[in-house]
Amino acid sequence: MSGISIHYRLKAAEAGQNDYRPNSEVVQKIAQKSLVMIVGPAAVGKSYVINKLVQADPRFGLTRSFTTREPRADDSPETIRCLPPTDESLAELLDMILAGEVVNYTVHPTTHAIYGTFTDSY
Repeated sequence: MSGISIHYRLKAAEAGQNDYRPNSEVVQKIAQKSLVMIVGPAAVGKSYVINKLVQADPRFGLTRSFTTREPRADDSPETIRCLPPTDESLAELLDMILAGEVVNYTVHPTTHAIYGTFTDSY
């Protein structure tokens, strides 16, 4: 698949991200999950609270997201899966998005890296 085709498919994914709905199989797989989001400004202690909660209560676990950005030195394999930003990998991910096979996704507005979660992330 050519880079040009990937470019247009990525633009289409970006344009459709606000209306994205996973397919019924994905919805069924995550239907029994309860999500608790910890939200706050940078450096306020969100990770600390999450890690303590996961240690204290086996009903809680971390959600592992994916991204197509380059890996960072502080990335933890338990919380983020870095997919290679190759045409082949992007084509496979964009096919999954088109088929509604990811739980959610977003395209970064300036870097165009894709972030999201798969059903096995939960």
